[in-house]
Amino acid sequence: MKVLVTVGSRHGASDEIGAAVRAALNDAGVEADQVAPEQVTSLDGYDAVVIGSGVYAGRWVESARRFVDGHLDELRARPVWLFSSGPLGEPPKPDEEPAEGAEMAARVGAREHRVFAGSLDRDKLNFG
Repeated sequence: MKVLVTVGSRHGASDEIGAAVRAALNDAGVEADQVAPEQVTSLDGYDAVVIGSGVYAGRWVESARRFVDGHLDELRARPVWLFSSGPLGEPPKPDEEPAEGAEMAARVGAREHRVFAGSLDRDKLNFG
């Protein structure tokens, strides 16, 4: 089995979750690649897909939304898992599932959607 892990990330924290997912799959003997959503042209050769995205104001990152829109038929033809990353704080807020993550899961027929707490390193933010 070969799995594609693709993640829409603005500041890198969601990419780190994707890398951990890919590493866990590889450690379990499953071949997995991590490719940025905008670099994926086809799902040929992949048996399953993990899609992740940072969530800002309840919405997925644009590159992840475009990936789903552009590959919808291919995604519906194979097993898909989703994750959203974004709630901040201790405990993380908001505590409800991001609406767009649930919507994306329904659109692709995802087997599961998980929400992970986000991470904010203000030193890495670019305001200029």
